[in-house]
Amino acid sequence: MKLLMLSCFPALVGASPMAIATTLTTQNFDTGTQDLIKLDLKITKAEQDNYKFVSCLQCLLGAKNNTNFENQEAIYNELKDVMGISSVDNELLPSVKIESWLKNQVSENYIYTDLGVHFGTSLKEAHEFIQYLSHSLQSGDPMILGNQGEKRSSAALLIGIRENETNPWHSVFYYLNPITGEEETSLARDLNFYGQNKSYVIGLDEPTFKEPTKVVTIDHEGFQVTKTNLDDGLDYLLGTSEENLTFQTSLRDIPRFKSTFEKLSLPNLSLKLSKINGDVAQTDGLDISMDQIPDEVDGDGWRSDFIELGKWTDETVQEVIVTLVRYRISIEITASSELDLVIKFYGSATVSTKSQRLAGRIELETGKVITLIKRS
Repeated sequence: MKLLMLSCFPALVGASPMAIATTLTTQNFDTGTQDLIKLDLKITKAEQDNYKFVSCLQCLLGAKNNTNFENQEAIYNELKDVMGISSVDNELLPSVKIESWLKNQVSENYIYTDLGVHFGTSLKEAHEFIQYLSHSLQSGDPMILGNQGEKRSSAALLIGIRENETNPWHSVFYYLNPITGEEETSLARDLNFYGQNKSYVIGLDEPTFKEPTKVVTIDHEGFQVTKTNLDDGLDYLLGTSEENLTFQTSLRDIPRFKSTFEKLSLPNLSLKLSKINGDVAQTDGLDISMDQIPDEVDGDGWRSDFIELGKWTDETVQEVIVTLVRYRISIEITASSELDLVIKFYGSATVSTKSQRLAGRIELETGKVITLIKRS
């Protein structure tokens, strides 16, 4: 079996069309050998501006990564056929043709972009592009990124962006390693591809969830996430105001369309909030009954009933209200001073699915911790 991968290394040559040295790599997993083919392409600045998300040939033949290419000539012929061009080398590729081809290849599941192309134009465009990704992420569009690095597979769930306003190359991207499930970070300059996933969670053989929940890691208005382990069936979405902090967690593996699952079993979930004061932890807690989650679903998924699951107060943490809206548990914390909190979830959730490979995937490990610090 051979896997076809692609890397783009753009560079500007004065005001001339952008020269893109594109390397196609065929990986033969049977022999462990690689064959490199270099294609020299040119795309004009005007053409590049016409497609924000499809900026060059990064044609993602990865979407065809099960195709067995026998030799270099076959790859060239494949490119000629799918692109509808007579010559691959040094030809100006119409942007509309590239975009159309990409969308056909991925059946509207993925739209990839090469950040390097944008970074190769100007800092202003790089900033605009990162801001667009960040806005899309915060607006609820699940985002993915791909890289042929050793630490991860070809796609991972993008969970947060911290933009560097001085140098967009140094913007930090947070993502989940699809193999380990752990959160990782990387500078924008070290990543090859970004994209948008519109249909399912990355890393699965078949689409299981219509809309993977997202995680936004933030550091603004005084609050900072200092530790989070996301491989526990819970996703975190944080938002802050002057004195209030809203902590939301989705039981991400409760499907919005229950027909995917043959059996779903949820026990009670115990939530405990710990205020750290030196070496002394003052703990209060609340047991949340999962029986309060409605079984009925409407056309879009879970009912949109607003259910208050629990409430308690603390001297420093003046009020904590736990509610359920649709399939998201919201924990709103009102504080009177700076916070150093640990929120712990205890419990487990198991599910049997049609794919045995997913069995046990959503088990909640006990004592998962997220620490939120409000800095003075």
